[in-house]
Amino acid sequence: GKRDECLICKVACRTVLLSKHTDPNIQALFMGVDSLCMKYAKETSQISEFQEKHRRRLLAFYGEKISQLEESLRKSTLRVEQLQRVRSSQQTAFSTGNTTASTKPSGPLLFQPRGSSASERVESMEVDLMPSPRRKPEVATGPPRISLLSPPRDGRMG
Repeated sequence: GKRDECLICKVACRTVLLSKHTDPNIQALFMGVDSLCMKYAKETSQISEFQEKHRRRLLAFYGEKISQLEESLRKSTLRVEQLQRVRSSQQTAFSTGNTTASTKPSGPLLFQPRGSSASERVESMEVDLMPSPRRKPEVATGPPRISLLSPPRDGRMG
């Protein structure tokens, strides 16, 4: 037969010699089904392990971030309470003592917008000082289709 023609059905075709340099997708067409399944199972397993490891790291990162934010909120709440006590003690000192318009109070004062007092604003805000319980990670299902270029190596894709 001719070089660019199928020996069986005589349709135009191309002959490719199989070697280590042949495209892996073409090599896969000539592999045994069992070895092909083992290859893809190994690659899928590596991808799954890689994703699970990074999911855990991300969960730990956000757990730490939540803890830091809760601590910051707790400190801010304590600071607001402290400033309210100072403010109320200053108000009682000014209301009981003789003060004139030219006398400046000592210590920090809070800025008050017109029409609302700081205590009204803070009292209306409820803050839970108890740390939130750690949530169980949601079970994430994988994508319905996995497309592989090459398996992950040394914790890296690509």
